[in-house]
This record gives sequence, structure tokens and C-alpha cells, in this order.
Amino acid sequence: RETPVPEVEVPEGSLPEVHFGDFLRLYGRASDLAAYDAVVTAFTLDCSPNVLRFVRTAAHLIRPGGLWTNFGPLAYDTDHDEGHGHGIELSWEELRHAISHFFDVKDEEFVDSLQAANAESMMQIQYSCIFFTAVRNDKEAVGIGEK
Repeated sequence: RETPVPEVEVPEGSLPEVHFGDFLRLYGRASDLAAYDAVVTAFTLDCSPNVLRFVRTAAHLIRPGGLWTNFGPLAYDTDHDEGHGHGIELSWEELRHAISHFFDVKDEEFVDSLQAANAESMMQIQYSCIFFTAVRNDKEAVGIGEK
């Protein structure tokens, strides 16, 4: 079936900066300390082999008063490097407690979301996703960006 794609010119520098890869490796450097006013994560929180380190890394990145917003499931269904053991699988209540160490959670809700669906077949993948918005406090994220 045909899928139309519009021809639209996008001016250079008009889109936000996007980085792909391992969140912990991309942003775990000392130079990233309080480097961002806001961070948006989507379908990534449960992909980390250590979700607690993910939270500390987000805290390391965001300046006090800055914003973290997240949307995604807590499915923890990725294959992690077996040499490092299994990942930590926390419930939202447990994860919220860890997040609240570095952030004040302002909004939170569960939203059903289709990750993949085909209207012409019976195939669908649906997740119950956590959406939250949190404001960074001034507690230091010890162990991130240090050798």
C-alpha cells in the first residue's frame, strides 16, 4: 500500500538535538554535570541494565530546577549483557521512590500505548506506560562522572 510522505524543507538548526545510544555511556561524563535545563526520555527507562544508575545519570545531567519528563513502559524485557548479571526490575512505586531522591515528581499517570499495530492484521503490541514530569532538586548524584 502507498504511504505518502510530504516534501517539507526543515531549516537547519530548527529541530531539537537528539542522541541515540547507551544513555549511561553518553551522559555519564563529568563534563555533563548540570549541562541541561530539560531531558526527555521515551521508551528508554526500562532498557537500562541498572535503572537506579539511569536515574542518577539523569540527575547528573539536569541542573537544579530543571525538568525531566518520561514516557514509556516498565517492561524490563530487553536482553542485557549476561556478564553483568540481570537488570533491576522495579515497580513504579519503587522507581518513584528512587526518582524522588533527586527530583520532585509533579505529574504522573499510566497511559495505554500501542508500540506496534497493523490495522490490516490482528497484530498489536500494547504497553501500559508511565508518564511523569519531575523537577530536579539540589541533591548531588554521587558516582556519576567520576573515575
